[in-house]
Amino acid sequence: MREDSANSAGQGASFEDEHLLALIVHSACDAVLLFDLFGRIYYANPAAHALCHLSSSLLRGMHIEQVLDLGNAGEVLRMLRQNQIIQTETELRHGPEGRRHVLASLFPLHDSDAAPPSAAAAIIRDISSQRQAYAETQRQLNELRLLNRVNMAVSSSLELEKVLSILLEETRETLGVEACSAALLDEERQDLFFIMAEGVGANRVRGARMPASQGVIGWVVRNRQPLIVPDVSQDPRFFPGIDNITGERTRSLMCVPLEAHGKIIGAIEAMNKREGTFDRDDLRLFTLIAASAATAIANALLFHRQKELADALERRHQELMVELRQKCGPDQQAVLRRLEEDMAKAISRPLSVIVHQSETWLQREDLPQELVDDLANIRAEAYRLRTFLSRLTEEGTAQEGTG
Repeated sequence: MREDSANSAGQGASFEDEHLLALIVHSACDAVLLFDLFGRIYYANPAAHALCHLSSSLLRGMHIEQVLDLGNAGEVLRMLRQNQIIQTETELRHGPEGRRHVLASLFPLHDSDAAPPSAAAAIIRDISSQRQAYAETQRQLNELRLLNRVNMAVSSSLELEKVLSILLEETRETLGVEACSAALLDEERQDLFFIMAEGVGANRVRGARMPASQGVIGWVVRNRQPLIVPDVSQDPRFFPGIDNITGERTRSLMCVPLEAHGKIIGAIEAMNKREGTFDRDDLRLFTLIAASAATAIANALLFHRQKELADALERRHQELMVELRQKCGPDQQAVLRRLEEDMAKAISRPLSVIVHQSETWLQREDLPQELVDDLANIRAEAYRLRTFLSRLTEEGTAQEGTG
């Protein structure tokens, strides 16, 4: 009698435990699938119905591989039969928004502690939003790193080709495109000169010219607007001349104008995205890069114009001094010599400071190579000017001696 009572009490407790477990599974927030060791689903809780967007009658009888992308489903089932627990990040094959990223935990079920596995369960959690948030965060970090490297390149050197080479290569890697190029507008010739290119066919693109009235890049320069062309074969604005030069085939491209001080000076292009298509995020980033590129180009052109002007002024000064000495008498020549000496003295002090500061900075070992190159150029120009001033004073002294 006591044994019967104990047995009935145990059975009652077991029934209550199973009922409680079923209630927990049914009301769980995560999707739960129960399936036999051949992979056939025989139970799905409401969360699974919602996640898969399938009714209970459709889910029951389906193979677990039809719901979850398990790779080698046979190997997974073998591991479950061997009492192994599996946790994997995979994709859900069904859902209202297509394939979704999920975290799936699969584990064997036992009728008793000592019995071998009789079935299996899968607990599935949708992690698509987390994956999207992570991907968005990574994209923003990559953009910030790129913009930081671009700004460092722009601010550390006035060598235009070096700056553009760094800028285009960094852009090519970040955007995942086959090639990038930069072209400047030649207003006199009314064409576009490709000053720099990186990636596939770059060596053949550098130095090429094309009419400013043709091509997508010509349209962008004329209309002062960025443009994405997902399929150039369907766009009549595309000019195949550059493809003929490189021997490569452009499939898609993105182009942004280069604007400096309110004036369009050229454009930059990105060709053939390796994965997916160009989108608004790509265009937004490319526009920011174009602003930095335009600044670099404007600064470099200004620097080279000023250097050419300084060289021209020096040459003209020497010519004028020769003419003046030939035309002036002894008294006027003495006045000229004093003016030259006063000018040399006025310039020599700040010039000495420039030479000293540049040499001091060049002794540091923590400077980027681009800044070292610029400091070396500054020092060389300062020495050149110092030599010129010395020559002036020496000529003046020689004139006094002969006079």
